[in-house]
Amino acid sequence: MENKEKKIKIRRKTTGTDIFSRILTCIVALAIPAVAYFANMIYYVVESSVFKLWAQIKGDTSDDGSTYGYLGFHTFVKEILPIIRTLSSDKVDWNQVWQSLEPVRTGLIVTLSFLAAAIVIALVIFFISAFSNSNIAPLIASVLGLASTMGMFFAFKSLSDPIVNGEISMTDFFESSIVTSLLPFLATFSTLNLSSAWVLMLVFYFGLIVWHGAMLLVNSGENREIKVQKKK
Repeated sequence: MENKEKKIKIRRKTTGTDIFSRILTCIVALAIPAVAYFANMIYYVVESSVFKLWAQIKGDTSDDGSTYGYLGFHTFVKEILPIIRTLSSDKVDWNQVWQSLEPVRTGLIVTLSFLAAAIVIALVIFFISAFSNSNIAPLIASVLGLASTMGMFFAFKSLSDPIVNGEISMTDFFESSIVTSLLPFLATFSTLNLSSAWVLMLVFYFGLIVWHGAMLLVNSGENREIKVQKKK
């Protein structure tokens, strides 16, 4: 007679914690594309020598002629896109505009590619969590999403540096020699950074990694293998 040990894996039942985890993950996953669209994506500071001089003439020495603002996809669709359509109807040479973007073209394309990847990964996480209790798949996807969000930062830096350093300016978009001569005095970008939308995406992905990593540690203790003695 000989005793042999047989390992039987017990499948863990779905608990209230699992359901809560799935609901929480779905909400956070949907929040990522939501903030990418509605929140401010870019923070900028525009400086103007003319406005600074005008303020000094009026006696306001505290005004340095700079103006800050934010830009996001929602703002772009609601405010800027109609202007672009108007310019298109006025027969603007968009081929020339595209050519003028050559110093930042690669950075722009790569930034948008990383952003698109981060959004698609968030939707993948949503569907995974909506139909399964898996923690490994959302964890791996969240790591990829975090990497895409970080990649977006470095790609945007390669886009913003030439603009801030003056390698490309707003004068490149105008054919008029008068506008080209005056615009550098009217407006130049001194700051161009990713803003709250990017920060929130980063926080959401990091939170998903921490959450599902913790869930895996907790569940590892419950998914035990028990040994059963069997006589031969």
